[in-house]
Amino acid sequence: MQHPIEKAILVGIITPRIRKVIAEEHLAELQRLAETAGAIVTRTFMQRVQAFNPATLIGEGKVSEIKTALEEDEASLVIFDDDLSGSQVRNLEQRLPGIKVLDRTGIILDIFAKHAGT
Repeated sequence: MQHPIEKAILVGIITPRIRKVIAEEHLAELQRLAETAGAIVTRTFMQRVQAFNPATLIGEGKVSEIKTALEEDEASLVIFDDDLSGSQVRNLEQRLPGIKVLDRTGIILDIFAKHAGT
């Protein structure tokens, strides 16, 4: 059975420990993973943070930007390059109603699940 193509937005993080060039390389790799999982990446976002927001990993302003982009692109998926806690996923899904939120580990597991069924 053919799954519908999902449009996705990717989110990378730049921190004092993760330089921009490294974050960009990670985001490019995440895009390849998303495409392998069958998603079409419509946009990517980078957020520079001094410390992760415990509620959403990224700042509220960036969450709003992503919400607008999701609506404009008619995307249904946000994939974060960094690991998200269960509460961060729930908080993001509350702020982005109807949107599936995954992290790098989640997209890798999704790929394995799709290939296990074939």
